[in-house]
Amino acid sequence: MLCMCAWAQDTRTKRVSVELGFDGIYGIPNDEYIRAEASYYGEAEKDLEGLSYRRYIGIKGEVQTLDNKFGLSCGLRYTYLNSSLGRPSYYSSSSDFFYFLIKQTENSIEYFKVKEITQSSHYLGIPVEVNWYPFMENFLTCYFKASAEVGYRVSTKTTVAFVNREMNPLQDAVTDRFEEPRNVMSTMGASVGVKIGKSKKVAFTLETGPWGYLNNRTSGIVDLKGGFGIQFNLHLVL
Repeated sequence: MLCMCAWAQDTRTKRVSVELGFDGIYGIPNDEYIRAEASYYGEAEKDLEGLSYRRYIGIKGEVQTLDNKFGLSCGLRYTYLNSSLGRPSYYSSSSDFFYFLIKQTENSIEYFKVKEITQSSHYLGIPVEVNWYPFMENFLTCYFKASAEVGYRVSTKTTVAFVNREMNPLQDAVTDRFEEPRNVMSTMGASVGVKIGKSKKVAFTLETGPWGYLNNRTSGIVDLKGGFGIQFNLHLVL
């Protein structure tokens, strides 16, 4: 009963939020077994293109301080992480190819012609955020955020696009060369946000900023470092 009375008398702002985000990620391709299309043996090699991104959706709750200057939030987030070798852009597949080393002896070298290697992972994570609201509320109100997340990898799938589709049954010969990502990933970041509107019940915010991985081997095919992205939030004030 005392707890219920204390909650009812607590005048701090509380809200539940739904988040949606997309981040481009910087990483260094794992090219240990790869040669460029110009040569079997590596002469006149070109840099291998690598592309990584993540998108996520989640729900979180926030409690603000009595003066509404700071807020602490925590929730649950689903993240889809995608990394690729050989993909030139987010919107198109590669029309080029590279050579992937399969076997090397003193007398021979065996390569596969590969267009693209893609690895996708699914995570369930817990984001923790500290928000700072230094300005008086207007139609557009700026604020700042520090965030961290710990996520558990639920599943991972690696696929290979060969130049010759008849080689698809040999995908394991390529994918077995790469390590599985770690089961746990962690990140930390900072961002600036804008609250749109002055409604006391429903709020919409837009955030953007950099973040980085705190652990390595988040992907088996690209050494991911961190990213920059955008996050949309829909808040319901309780």
